[in-house]
Amino acid sequence: MENNPFKPNSLQKKISKNSTKKKRDPANSKAQKSTWIQNLILLTGLIGLGSFVVSAEWLIMELSLSAFIPRTILIGLSIIFVLFAVFALYSIIGFKKKWLKILILIVSFLGTGINWAGFQMIESTENMLNLITAKTNTQQNLKSTDAHANPSDSSVNSAKSDSTFQIDHELIDFDSSMSVVLSTYVLTSSEIEKPDQLNTQTVGIISSLDPEGYQNAIIQLEQSKARFQTMEFDSIYSLASALINGQVDAIIFPEQYHANLLDAANDQNQFNALTTMSTIIDQYIYTVPMPEQMKNPADPSRNITEDPFVVLISGSDTYGTIHSLSRSDVNMLVAVNPETKNILIVSIPRDTYTEITCKKNPSACMSISGLKDKLTHSGIYGIGSTESSIEDLLDIEINYTLRVNFSSLINVVDALGGIDITVEEGQEVERFYANGLPGVKAGQNHLDGERALGFARERHAYLDDDNQRIRNQQIVLEAILNQLFKPSSLFKYPDVIRALSTAFYTNMPIEQIRELIHFEISHFPNWKLSAFSCTGQGVTGYSPALNFNVSMSVVSKDQLEFARTLIEKVLNGEEIDLSEIPEFEEADFSEVYVAEESEYKIDKKVD
Repeated sequence: MENNPFKPNSLQKKISKNSTKKKRDPANSKAQKSTWIQNLILLTGLIGLGSFVVSAEWLIMELSLSAFIPRTILIGLSIIFVLFAVFALYSIIGFKKKWLKILILIVSFLGTGINWAGFQMIESTENMLNLITAKTNTQQNLKSTDAHANPSDSSVNSAKSDSTFQIDHELIDFDSSMSVVLSTYVLTSSEIEKPDQLNTQTVGIISSLDPEGYQNAIIQLEQSKARFQTMEFDSIYSLASALINGQVDAIIFPEQYHANLLDAANDQNQFNALTTMSTIIDQYIYTVPMPEQMKNPADPSRNITEDPFVVLISGSDTYGTIHSLSRSDVNMLVAVNPETKNILIVSIPRDTYTEITCKKNPSACMSISGLKDKLTHSGIYGIGSTESSIEDLLDIEINYTLRVNFSSLINVVDALGGIDITVEEGQEVERFYANGLPGVKAGQNHLDGERALGFARERHAYLDDDNQRIRNQQIVLEAILNQLFKPSSLFKYPDVIRALSTAFYTNMPIEQIRELIHFEISHFPNWKLSAFSCTGQGVTGYSPALNFNVSMSVVSKDQLEFARTLIEKVLNGEEIDLSEIPEFEEADFSEVYVAEESEYKIDKKVD
């Protein structure tokens, strides 16, 4: 059979097939690759946009519920979010430009991150506000291997560790309740930093002081996966010594007895070193009714975010809880004007010789009312007596009181991550007398809680003695306020409230506390701080509270008048200038009474 020249043979077929493979269109492959990338960008963009919309919805809902931002602003914010979402969707689907789609993709994911961070910020703040009004009500039976009793319904669990307590939030009145705290201490040299690192160690207790409180504190530790055995002690002194001497690895210490521990402190027994040598890894907190003598109703302002008001900060010379009447060693008046954003701090020396009165609770200081004594002794009869005495001294009205102690200062400064202070040349201290810690140098200093306390208490290093201590206290308070007012400190607010809950008392209504915090968070006002310290001149006078002669301090009348005028100006919205302080007259000692030893009435002595 003849070969057909037009019919391809097998060799021609192979050549033809190979030629076809080699001539595949490269433009078609590139188009397919480009379509794949476009689809990937589209899918990723839709996921990013969806995340943005969901996160924005959560943020707006949380802002609306929290009332941090006015509703009109929220509506505008919602419209902006919707417009961006529509534009982004059209850009991702409709536009041809790849760079624009990638840009929208990046913006969507960034917006998601910002919205989510905002949501977390608002949620943490709401948790903090709830903590202010938290009153624990346990809703489930707590099982323990040691069959301990369940925590009482009035307990407040503010442990630093995770816990399975179920908490219902109810209003609690600070003016009628106070905290009782059992702290779990370990030495700072220990490797234990949280409860679950307690593993077969020994924990010292003295359960006879507070049987139910100790049971609940132990349950709380066990729920945090702590495993330990307990060792009983017969006194707070042997308990503290056991930790310091290494007899036990940790102790559960009832903070209301901290003042007793310090009363027995000296260089040999080291009881004063419990706070400097140890760290708290857990706290069990519950509330008890406020003693009648300590109650002091407020004179609240009409609208605390608009109307000016005055707060008395009274500092007790104790550690632990605000659980007993004690001297008022720090007396600061804080005048606040929310409209002008001015805050004035006026300090009055603790030893100021003045009449002791108690207008709101006459029974509190009946034995001393109308007599003159050191201002610090007014605290022995309750903060209401201190407030009344200062009101009469300066002829002003105080709206609220805030009582704190050494532990309050330490806890708050540490919760804020420390404070920054500036020390002038010549005011440096090599080592603090109060707690033996390293002092401060001239210039900028960053202080933790213990060193801030040492700085606020220091007077032995200064020629001006107590007057310089007052100025140091103002420096510390200003540093705390400046740190609190920073937007970056918003996430630390829950820790600050938790820190205060152990050693804090105020008669400011709960709702006004919430309103103040809302005001700060929603406006971040640029507060202008200023401070003035009254200074006294030393003299010896008779103390009715102690029933013998003691050192006093007399503040001149024109100095008191100057302080009163400053407060009135701030409250009236006027500007004040403290760049130049006038010269004040010498103090008048003619009214100071000095008793003869035979006049002492030892039977009425107050410790």
